[in-house]
Amino acid sequence: MNLCKNDNDCKSDEYCSFHEEYKVHTCISNNPSDIYLGCYEKSKIPYDYIESNSIEDHSNIKNCIDFSRKQTTPSNIHYNHMIYKPKKNISVDLSQIQIRIKSNQKTIMNIPYSDYFEIECDEKKEICKLTAKSSFFSFIEMNNPDKLDDLYIEILYSCYNEGIVQTIKEFLKNKSQIIIQLKCPIESNDSKCISLYIPNKSVSELEKEKDMNKPSYDCNHPLYKIPRIVNNIDVYQEQKEYEKKEELESYEEEIMNLKIQKKIKEMELHNQNITYEEASELIKNGEIENKKSSWKRYTNKDAVYPFLKDTKEIHGIEYYGMVYSIEDALRIANEKNENFFVWYHNTYSIKRFSSRLYFIHKDKFIPSSVDITNPLNWIQHENVTTCVLEVENYSNNIMSSIFQETLENNEIIKDNIMNIWSEGTDEDMNTILSNLNKNFDSKIVTMGQSIQMNDYETDVHNKLLSYIYVILFLVFICFVFVLTYYYFVSKGTVSFFKA
Repeated sequence: MNLCKNDNDCKSDEYCSFHEEYKVHTCISNNPSDIYLGCYEKSKIPYDYIESNSIEDHSNIKNCIDFSRKQTTPSNIHYNHMIYKPKKNISVDLSQIQIRIKSNQKTIMNIPYSDYFEIECDEKKEICKLTAKSSFFSFIEMNNPDKLDDLYIEILYSCYNEGIVQTIKEFLKNKSQIIIQLKCPIESNDSKCISLYIPNKSVSELEKEKDMNKPSYDCNHPLYKIPRIVNNIDVYQEQKEYEKKEELESYEEEIMNLKIQKKIKEMELHNQNITYEEASELIKNGEIENKKSSWKRYTNKDAVYPFLKDTKEIHGIEYYGMVYSIEDALRIANEKNENFFVWYHNTYSIKRFSSRLYFIHKDKFIPSSVDITNPLNWIQHENVTTCVLEVENYSNNIMSSIFQETLENNEIIKDNIMNIWSEGTDEDMNTILSNLNKNFDSKIVTMGQSIQMNDYETDVHNKLLSYIYVILFLVFICFVFVLTYYYFVSKGTVSFFKA
């Protein structure tokens, strides 16, 4: 594997190309057949594309590759495919010219064009001119004693590298001069250099639409994979993540559409007809209720960023990975028995946090002097959600599942339970209790954290109420004092207030 930075680092018969798996640039063969993917059969291109109008880009495949390497989508994702079709060298095939004398669509005879016609072509032989000699008219007069009015000649010719036969008719009545022009190519021979972006989700469709067996020179849209140059690997990784997000969003739309169609069918079974919009609203409302039933969500509240803005790692904040929907974040948190997390949306403004999921462990958090569970220590940010598991649901879910999950995941305990019932040994009972205690302790820790968080919120609420009561009491005392003062003033019994 020869590493490279650009084409200059490779041999003259190689391109420098980014290796998707190893994330490095390597030299690959510049044989067009090695990057040819097949013939794209459709006349219209349904993908994002940019076509070059430069004659230089059309002149050879290397120039078209250089043009395509520079193109990006509006989302700054590099184009990954291109269509390149060079202009063919097409000329009149002089060896295939046939001339027939015909009448009423019947062939009377074939004549060699070189005996009765002079031929003159341009330098590239793309245009040739046949001019009838005087001997041709003498020959026709001698062989047409009946003076047929519908007598005509039929010229058949083809072009090199095209394989199409063209037919020209020329009637002979009252003709003293015949000049016939032969042109190649017969069909359009325009060159093409088109850079395009084909998303991952469309690759399977593309496989059905292209013909691998059709050679590029016979194809209207020969499709190639671009040997890309990636100057910034980090940016490239972000582009790939963004590409995954876009792909996921399109799948989510398809999934939602299927859910809506299913809901409409379900309602029809109950003799209820609802519109597409009504079915969509029912599904969204149901999902919202399910989410609200166990998790408390703080939209646009960020509990993590103040601590990770200047560093990538801190004790008590665990980075899980890339997650592309709040539903997946909730599901993962439930599976891992977590009770506190922050999920940054796909559209979060800071790219290094976008689509990331972080779990927060209060008991491990450093600095310990900061209470990360206190919403007053969070900041306001767009497109981020902080989620806290509510105690009631969390405790019910955990306690009801601890014993069952422990038995499912611990073969030793299951085996020992069977033995204790069959043999009744104290040693086996102690083993069971020991394993159960360890499992209970590990699973109850997260419940304790959740209870502490909710107790803190309750304590804050109680303190606020106490302050409000004191303020109201002081206001009441002031009011009574003022009222008493004005009463005695009106009676003239407040001389002690005068100097």
